[in-house]
Amino acid sequence: EETIDFRNSMIFMTSNLGAKEIQSYAERNLYFWLMQFLYAIRPTNWGQSEKVTLLDQLVKQKLEAAFQPEFINRIDDVITFNWLDEQVLFEIIDLLIEPINRRLERFNCRLEMNRSAKEFLLEKGFDKRYGVRAMKRAVRRYLQAPLAEILLQIPRETPIRYKVQRGDGRLQIKAAKQDDAEK
Repeated sequence: EETIDFRNSMIFMTSNLGAKEIQSYAERNLYFWLMQFLYAIRPTNWGQSEKVTLLDQLVKQKLEAAFQPEFINRIDDVITFNWLDEQVLFEIIDLLIEPINRRLERFNCRLEMNRSAKEFLLEKGFDKRYGVRAMKRAVRRYLQAPLAEILLQIPRETPIRYKVQRGDGRLQIKAAKQDDAEK
């Protein structure tokens, strides 16, 4: 029998508890205004940072409703994450494209995505309620599948750089001109 020592370990748990309330806060709908009003009239909250404390309170309430106090007491810290901004989302898309480009090296190809193509993938694969998990599916559906069809039709000996841009409700994948590819 072997004993596992967790003294030098960090365990991270994620949850969507309070996601609906945080979404309401971000969209500033009626629920948000009501929560903000109730927060503001409570004297114990006066003088505290409104945004951070209100969101933290929302998450804490949901956490306490979902888990027993004995479990919550064993959690050292609860962090409420901020929304991902557009720049971070573009970086995530770049991270998803990297392995595709590594696989394309054996075909002597490379993908280059312009801003409109990234915006298209954001529209199709990102939702504030669910985060970026659907982004991989959007990359597979709108980029990898059409690219695979193109790769089946080209000779492998020619190095090709593909430019990806938005067009006609889909991503357009076009080979860059040969003189562009040599630059």
